[in-house]
Amino acid sequence: GQWFETTVAVDSGPTALCYNWLSSKLYCANGYGNSVSVISGESNEVLVTIPVGLAPASLCFNPDSNRIYCANSGSNTVSVIDCDLDSVVAVVPVGSWPAALLYNG
Repeated sequence: GQWFETTVAVDSGPTALCYNWLSSKLYCANGYGNSVSVISGESNEVLVTIPVGLAPASLCFNPDSNRIYCANSGSNTVSVIDCDLDSVVAVVPVGSWPAALLYNG
């Protein structure tokens, strides 16, 4: 049998997925594309591709602020994505090579 319902083409080298249940959107970090693809949970189509820092490796959804946090390993930053605008609203410098994020609600 077939294991998947559909295939969605995103930017180069997907490394992480994060679901926003408030707006039914899936965020896909593209490690080689230095971007995050936003996929509609209803149509399974890419809505927009957001440029972020180098080598995004991890995503974390914060439902309190309706934001996605993206750890950019290659640029030692975390990009903050506003889920209503689907754009980066802040870039936070962090320590060397951030690789994982965790929401502590």
